[in-house]
Amino acid sequence: MNSKPILVTGAHRSGTTWLGKSIALSNRIAYFHEPFNPNKTPHNKIKFSVLESKIIYWFSYINRHNEEKYLNSLHEVFNFEYDPISGIRNVHSLNDFKFFVRTYSRLLKYKYYSHPRLIIKDPIALFSAPWLADRFKMSVIILSRHPAAFVDSLIRHQFNHPFSNFTQQESLMSNELSSFAEEIIEFTTNQKPIIEQAILLWRILNSQVIKYREQQPFWCFRRYEDIVINPLEEFESLFEYLNLNFTEEIKKGIITNLNPNPYGWKTSLNETQKAIIRKGTQDIWPNFYSPSDW
Repeated sequence: MNSKPILVTGAHRSGTTWLGKSIALSNRIAYFHEPFNPNKTPHNKIKFSVLESKIIYWFSYINRHNEEKYLNSLHEVFNFEYDPISGIRNVHSLNDFKFFVRTYSRLLKYKYYSHPRLIIKDPIALFSAPWLADRFKMSVIILSRHPAAFVDSLIRHQFNHPFSNFTQQESLMSNELSSFAEEIIEFTTNQKPIIEQAILLWRILNSQVIKYREQQPFWCFRRYEDIVINPLEEFESLFEYLNLNFTEEIKKGIITNLNPNPYGWKTSLNETQKAIIRKGTQDIWPNFYSPSDW
């Protein structure tokens, strides 16, 4: 039976949480949420505070040259280890305490009783995915989503992206983002509207996915829309890739938790916005979508 840990990644706001939790319907899977997220909310810190104290950038780029800073902490994650003292320090309310108790008891169960496969759902780990796959022998699933849906989500949630998190990582800029360097520097220097930020960010993240499709033939690549529209067939294929049993109970859970219409952006965006997004991402989107998808 395959016991390799699993990484679900891709651009954020692309359905990775839904996909990861759907796979975690299997009783062989232990789900962990975004250990690479630098947003230091109490819930994030409670989970793996030792690792997360070292994650300071959105889309941290971990590789063989800088792995020493993260390696021991990541071994704790993969071995279900946890320091309850550091976790309890981040409890500031009754809800935090309840979350801490649930998290710690679950980790003890995973470590000493059920010994499940670990699934890490984390779009913020996208640039570190090759290193994670190599170091921890992970099965990797990359999820992509239509650029208009991605941009629409960032606009609705008013998510500004700190592009300086890219420029402050010299190895990331020189190794992976060199073709975007001028644009990134411009967006770091001058605050841009969210629609422009989201367009550039979608291009950056999905150009990386294109590289992975060429470099990583054994990874699994899926479009969010295809899974939502045809969930049972798509999930059956994913479970086969992961060597997991696709039971009737799991099928029912997937249908019950099915995400809504993936083309909601067609009504929430106006025609001007759609045209701006289509033109702004035209160097990348034909690698994933056809004109009819617009």
